[in-house]
Amino acid sequence: MRVFLFVHEAVDKVRREEVKRNPLLLGACSIFLKNEKNLTVKRKAVCESLSLFRLNLKSMRALQIRETFQKIYATTSKEDFEAK
Repeated sequence: MRVFLFVHEAVDKVRREEVKRNPLLLGACSIFLKNEKNLTVKRKAVCESLSLFRLNLKSMRALQIRETFQKIYATTSKEDFEAK
């Protein structure tokens, strides 16, 4: 699945560029590189706090795009996608 690798690398590239300008992202690498189901409770809380800051972070938008992309490939019908 080269497509997933491409999306994953794109998210990481956006995160690397943004971490240089935004200290809130320091130490949050695992949030952007792991699937949500594999995050610890602490990391999930950090992810939620980053999305609540309303800082218009490119990294968070890239993460949302990756998660949506994964949903598209995991579903078998339109109804399944809308239910998730």
